[in-house]
Amino acid sequence: MKNIIRVALLVVAAASIGTMAWGFEADKASTETLWKLPQGERIAEDQKRQGPHYANRMKFFYEDNKKAEPGCIVFLGDSITEGFPIEAAFNGHLPKDAPRKVVNRGISGDHLEGMIERVDVCVRDLKPSKVYIMGGTNDLWWFRKDYKEGEVKDGIRRLVRRVREVAPKGCEIYVQSILPINHKEEPSKSWDSYTEWVGKANKQLKEVVKEENVHLVDTNKALSDEKGYFIPRFTLDGVHVTPIGYLRWIDELLPVGPEKEQVWKNLAKFWDTNLGSNYKITGVNKIRWEDDLIKYDNKCTSTTTGTNVYGYEVLVENDKVTSVSGTGNMPIPKKANACVLSGHGKAAAWLKAKADVGAKVKIDGKTVEVTPSDESLNNARREAGKDYYYEACRREWMALTVAGKDVEKYYPQVEKIRETGDDAAGKALLLELQKIGAEK
Repeated sequence: MKNIIRVALLVVAAASIGTMAWGFEADKASTETLWKLPQGERIAEDQKRQGPHYANRMKFFYEDNKKAEPGCIVFLGDSITEGFPIEAAFNGHLPKDAPRKVVNRGISGDHLEGMIERVDVCVRDLKPSKVYIMGGTNDLWWFRKDYKEGEVKDGIRRLVRRVREVAPKGCEIYVQSILPINHKEEPSKSWDSYTEWVGKANKQLKEVVKEENVHLVDTNKALSDEKGYFIPRFTLDGVHVTPIGYLRWIDELLPVGPEKEQVWKNLAKFWDTNLGSNYKITGVNKIRWEDDLIKYDNKCTSTTTGTNVYGYEVLVENDKVTSVSGTGNMPIPKKANACVLSGHGKAAAWLKAKADVGAKVKIDGKTVEVTPSDESLNNARREAGKDYYYEACRREWMALTVAGKDVEKYYPQVEKIRETGDDAAGKALLLELQKIGAEK
């Protein structure tokens, strides 16, 4: 297997060198061809060159640009940005017909040259006041055409300069560092060098930020542990971000104050819908597709779920979660009182957030209900460490907001727990918030 991997990498590297020989992929495509095409032809060309998802996102961007507010804020990136609930976070309090203040211009699988290629539609046409860039993950992860093994400096510089070139004068540019990986979540040992490459890439990224006089948002530091790995509760599959991870990201983007409080309120409503105690099962003993939650039980004819690593699975025995897997393809139990719940996308995020080991599970027809146990709460507390009471108080504050409780005065206190790390104060505040929640 190792030899096969080495040969594959050499082939990819050779292809990359061949591409580099004539120049960067985006050079001719964007400035001489793609940018001049009418919308329909551009989308058709995108489909041919980049695939249906890329083309569908570009089609959406063309239409969505009409709804954006002049001077809006743009988040430009790949799947990590595409998965950011930006609409809910920043526009959730706005009337449906109001111009949008913040827009998401992430495309899953995109790379630095792809972002350079589409800054006409994703930056120029929007006339933004701020642009937040996150790119480079796929260049490192998938050995894309132009950059590899942490050597992304030229790509980041090119992207920053192209954004500045097409954006209005005075537009602020923020470069967000490349996120880490978590080896426990990602099963392929062939990517062991990725953490080293990310470190090198982020060092180069900081050099570009300084040279180009733009802003840095150190998202990597915010989401990494002391070894440089993705903190488990912040990552869904070792690469992508969980809902609580996006909240941690927002901690880096916004200072304590009314704007951040409003974002919390917006996301409270969003996550009450998507991360409540109940979730609908979309199928039983079937192939898992996008955003599915599939139940596999002893009536399944397969020995394993057959799923890939882009999901999250839990084993339920006697109405209790006994093990979890971020790598998929769990064995299917043959006992009548056991099953595997397998989620992808939104369903995977729900399982990751709710169904920790020890949690109690009730499956009623096509609905799963999860209740945390003392064991699962203790596991969560150990993992969160010094951030436990901050995250617990924030979660309780958001839940009370959705319930219509008047808890605005507690927002600064919750933020103070993060600042001070005072466990005693955090515990007291959590108990006070829980008491409010228990009141009728």
